[in-house]
Amino acid sequence: MSNKRSGMLRLVTKDGAQLATFALPSIDAPEEILVVSFVGLTEAEQRAALAAYPGGRRFRLDLDVAGARAAS
Repeated sequence: MSNKRSGMLRLVTKDGAQLATFALPSIDAPEEILVVSFVGLTEAEQRAALAAYPGGRRFRLDLDVAGARAAS
C-alpha cells in the first residue's frame, strides 16, 4: 500500500506572522541529495569525512563553496 501524502510546512511566530514555507515531499519520494561543505578542511579531508559518515551517499560535496570560505 502506497502513502502518497505530501504537504506544506509553515513556520510562524507566536503572533502568527509567517516566516517561511517549505514543500514536504511524499513519504514515498526518494530522498533528496544534500549538498554540503566543510569549512577548514582540504578536499581530501572532506571526502574522507563524508566517506566515514553512515549514510554519506545522501550527500554531495560542494567544494567551490568550501574552497571560497577557506580562502577568505
